[in-house]
Amino acid sequence: MQKLVNLLKMFWIVPVLAGILLLGPPVLASTPFQPVFNPTLEIQKSAGAISIDGNLGDLGWKDAACVTNFVERSPGDNTQPEVKTKAFITYDNQHLYVAFICYDDPATIRSTMCQRDRFNGDDAVCLLMDTYCDASWAYEFFVNPYGIQKDKLWTNVGGEGGGYEDLGYDLIWESAAKITPTGYQVEMAIPFASLRFP
Repeated sequence: MQKLVNLLKMFWIVPVLAGILLLGPPVLASTPFQPVFNPTLEIQKSAGAISIDGNLGDLGWKDAACVTNFVERSPGDNTQPEVKTKAFITYDNQHLYVAFICYDDPATIRSTMCQRDRFNGDDAVCLLMDTYCDASWAYEFFVNPYGIQKDKLWTNVGGEGGGYEDLGYDLIWESAAKITPTGYQVEMAIPFASLRFP
C-alpha cells in the first residue's frame, strides 16, 4: 500500500494536466492570474464504484481531489487559459481514475470520430505521468470529446525540442467522453498493472 501512496504522490509532482490547450470565450477573473509552480495534491481512495461512461455522477467521484489552477503553455507562456477546466483524480486498488470538465462553446468544439490514435487537431485532454519522477520518460494519455484514445510514450532523448514520442505505444485503458451544453467531459481509468513505477 505504501508503494501505491508513493505512486499517487508522483502523479501530481509532474505537471499532470498541463497538456491541455482549449479555445473559447475569455474567463473573467476577480484577482490577477498567478501560475502555481510545484503544486501539491492529496488524492483520496475512491468512495465507491466508478463507471467509465462520460458521466460524473458516480459515488466514486464524490471525494475525488479537484484541480482548477491550469495554465496555458502554448501559445501563451504560463498564462491564464481562455476557458475553464476542472479535473478530478481518485483511485481504487486496481485503477487510477481521472475526469475532466472542459468548459467551452459546444458549437466550436473540434472532435473527430475515428480509430484509436488517429485524431489530430481535435480539442482533447491530456494526462502526462512521469512515474519515476526523473523527467526521462513519461506516459501520455489523450482523449477527445468523443472519447477516442491516443496514447504515447515520451522520452527525453532525440526528437525535436529534446524529446521523442513513440506513437506506436499502446496501453490497455478505458476512456469515455460526452459533449455537454457547457463544453465536454472526459473519464479515464488507467490500470496500475499496466504502468511501470518503483
